[in-house]
Amino acid sequence: ENINAIELFKGMGFQIEGELKDKLFINQKYYNEYVMAKILN
Repeated sequence: ENINAIELFKGMGFQIEGELKDKLFINQKYYNEYVMAKILN
C-alpha cells in the first residue's frame, strides 16, 4: 500500500470510508484498495 499517499489525503481532510480487500493484482501480488471521501460544507 502507498502509506504516504494515504497520509497525504488524510492530512487534507479525507477519511477512509471503505476497504476493498485484494482488489488490485499487480506484479503477481494482491493489494487492497481504499475508498476515501471528504465532506464539503
